[in-house]
Amino acid sequence: MRTPIESLTEDEFLRDLIAHLQTMPEKAKLVPPGSSPENWPAKTLNGYKLDLFGIYRQVVARGGWGEDEITCKRKINWSREIFPKLANFTSTHKATSVGHDLITSYKNYLHSYERKYADVDCNADESKERELVNSIQRNTPRAGVTGTRSPGQTSKRKPVGRPRASNLASGGGGSGNGSGSGGGGNAVAAATAPVAPSRGGGRNRGGARSKPKRTFPDGAKIKVFWPKENDWFFGTIVQQEYMPADGQTYSKIEYEDGDEEVLNLANEKVKLLDEKSDDDDDDDD
Repeated sequence: MRTPIESLTEDEFLRDLIAHLQTMPEKAKLVPPGSSPENWPAKTLNGYKLDLFGIYRQVVARGGWGEDEITCKRKINWSREIFPKLANFTSTHKATSVGHDLITSYKNYLHSYERKYADVDCNADESKERELVNSIQRNTPRAGVTGTRSPGQTSKRKPVGRPRASNLASGGGGSGNGSGSGGGGNAVAAATAPVAPSRGGGRNRGGARSKPKRTFPDGAKIKVFWPKENDWFFGTIVQQEYMPADGQTYSKIEYEDGDEEVLNLANEKVKLLDEKSDDDDDDDD
């Protein structure tokens, strides 16, 4: 019988999690032979070993992920609610895609473990949620053993060269309505325009058929396709600005998991949420 989660230490948790994952052939790559709390997991976030114990405690205190393997049963802002509670967090971090990284890691490492202990670990009393969340002590950061990044160095989860959301917001004078008329517009263009490659799923690839450019209104609810993940991610267009330097319009997207990024939507596979989704076969050039 495992120690109750309230008294469980990080090492005890990791040993039990490793043993659990090793019973699942499909998880073999996550727990290679010789895995132990001292050297596992190999995955890092913001320069530190991924704080799986912290992630797990924060999620189960909120009632847990739930039975569905794909979608969490409740809305959690992973970047703003979970990440600051983890040993991986630093106030000066520049990590990107934090919310997406945490969601993916939970599904890969922790969901099946949660299902095993759901009856004893998952808080079922919403009135106690805030107290439980606030009572969880942050773990001591553990330096990553496989990477060379220092704490706070930019994460490489998103494709290299992708402009960060702060580029668009830092213009200081852009109108956000596509006109780019503000006093800081040129500075924003210089920071953003040269570094906006497609994620790989856009239509402007060599050999792809030409399609008219789409425009989206501010506040539009959209989904953006990530080819490497082979999945759609949902978000809202919170700001847009036209960049005279390259004649393109860049949009700041705030994803449901709390992540933000700047995209040239003309280079991306995007759908308005009120559009018919189907399987988007006509866009898979």
